[in-house]
Amino acid sequence: MRSDNISGVKGVSWSKKRGKWCAQIAVDSQQRHLGLLGSRLDAAYARYAAEQCLGFPDCDANSSAKNVYRQGGEA
Repeated sequence: MRSDNISGVKGVSWSKKRGKWCAQIAVDSQQRHLGLLGSRLDAAYARYAAEQCLGFPDCDANSSAKNVYRQGGEA
């Protein structure tokens, strides 16, 4: 994860222009937009759900999105 990541979740960032959390995921070296969401928790859930659907190998063990979702938005 990048050192300037303010969300604490890989693939989740704050869109200053839109005032919402942006969720995205890289698939076959291409970024896929998962949505603009009102809360960091919703964006983390979108990212985690995408990881599960796409069968990411480390999804359950190392997912920062899963960890935030399980903690109810606290990181």
